[in-house]
Amino acid sequence: MKEVLRNIVRAYRCRRIVGEKLPLRLLSSANKVNTSVLIPAAAPGGLGDDAMMNGAVNSINIVRPNDGVAAMVPRDFPNGYTFNDQLSYERVFTTWGGAVKEAESLFSYSHAYFLGADIMDGAYSYPDAVKRIKMARACYSQGVDSRIVGFSLNDNPHPAVIKAFKERGDVPLFLRDPLSYERAKKIL
Repeated sequence: MKEVLRNIVRAYRCRRIVGEKLPLRLLSSANKVNTSVLIPAAAPGGLGDDAMMNGAVNSINIVRPNDGVAAMVPRDFPNGYTFNDQLSYERVFTTWGGAVKEAESLFSYSHAYFLGADIMDGAYSYPDAVKRIKMARACYSQGVDSRIVGFSLNDNPHPAVIKAFKERGDVPLFLRDPLSYERAKKIL
């Protein structure tokens, strides 16, 4: 099964046609581990990023107390740094390989939470925001309960980010303030 999935993902990466659909869902819920994975806005981040990670971990522990929680972090994530002592760390996040390749390592999780913070409107780095949206979509297409959570939108998001949001499929968005919510309704 892993080889079949690898071939489909490899074929998808080779076709990079705008608007092309992702592969059909291949992994059943029986193949998923009952673990949530958090993709932080920054790793390591500042105090606000740490607070968001801790809040997310605590919320997941309340809703699914018997499940594990992991964080996807860069390969060069500093040893000894921790967002939260309850987290295990998956060192896979990299700028190489594209969104679908990076998302592939998340397909075995039951839930994926992409913490948006201040980066999802593209003001800091629109390629990073687009990549996260595409990763959430790829995870969702493989049966991972994926969500983009806790983010704000400025009044002028980058056009590539708007396009990616419109192409995200059924991935739910959870904005962090009423003003951002109204902007999202207007833009999307």
